[in-house]
Amino acid sequence: MALELKRLIRNLANLKHKQTMKNKFLKTKPKIQEMKQNVEKAEEEATAYHDYVKRAEVGMDPTGIIPPMEKDSFKPLVNTIIGLFENTSGGVTNPVYRTAQQKEALANQLQSQLDIGIAVTNGGQRYLTTRARASELGATFTEMSSTLANVLGRGKGTIK
Repeated sequence: MALELKRLIRNLANLKHKQTMKNKFLKTKPKIQEMKQNVEKAEEEATAYHDYVKRAEVGMDPTGIIPPMEKDSFKPLVNTIIGLFENTSGGVTNPVYRTAQQKEALANQLQSQLDIGIAVTNGGQRYLTTRARASELGATFTEMSSTLANVLGRGKGTIK
């Protein structure tokens, strides 16, 4: 939505014209002259309003903006997948043979830790991340839902 200065001038002038047209004692030439003056006054007011609104800062509602993705969101995923196939000890990678039950337990643990959502750290930072990374950060985690996605997609703000 662009702010149209000419439209604002026309709207303000039309409001002033209503008052001019109510004056039954003015003849045609004075009415035309007064309408020209109305347009000039409306142009001054519109320019001031337009400048004020154009320079306004918009403050976004913190619940309505999409937070940045946390840089290590999928690090726990990678570590768990690596843990399924190998074990790192003392700087040397040695293959470890895990039983099917151990692999299934790791996969189930991984599945529950991969939920995507919003993590809020103790410092108040909000991140889009996984449940596993939120627990590593010690942040409170809110799982992504359709209602939360709708709130984040609105992007509403207010003029400061």
